[in-house]
Amino acid sequence: MRMWSVGAFFVGVAIAFGGVFFVPSYMLLHSHIGTVTQETDSLEGRATTAREAKALVKKTNLFATELTQGLHNYTFSEIITAIQSVQGDGVELESFTASRDETGAIGEIKVRGSAVSREDLTAFKKNIEAQSMFGTAEVPIEDFVKGSDLPFTITISVTSQNHD
Repeated sequence: MRMWSVGAFFVGVAIAFGGVFFVPSYMLLHSHIGTVTQETDSLEGRATTAREAKALVKKTNLFATELTQGLHNYTFSEIITAIQSVQGDGVELESFTASRDETGAIGEIKVRGSAVSREDLTAFKKNIEAQSMFGTAEVPIEDFVKGSDLPFTITISVTSQNHD
């Protein structure tokens, strides 16, 4: 029985020493992991902020380049007015959808409408392309299938305006 008592005593002493030495180490390690996690989160937040700042600087540089070169982007109203001025009697416009490029300028505009005939739609397309503010005007071939009362979608590329 004495043997069991001595054995139990040593096991108890070993557990006590383990508790005395390992519990503080565990607490210190746990605290250190929490600190590292906070620092990592902070660095990730800074990386996101840095990316946003880089994108903002890029936009600012593009804007500054436009200003120094005397370029101006057309407004949505100017574009709509120009399109309506060349629509002709045989074309009815129903909706306009603009897409902006990375500088925020309108790069292309989609116009939905209907034309009385293929000739009216072709003339409308040519009139748009003759305008200096537009590059190309594309009408899908399937929009020309019907001979009359043609619903259409025309995609128009918008150019920059030079104020020199």
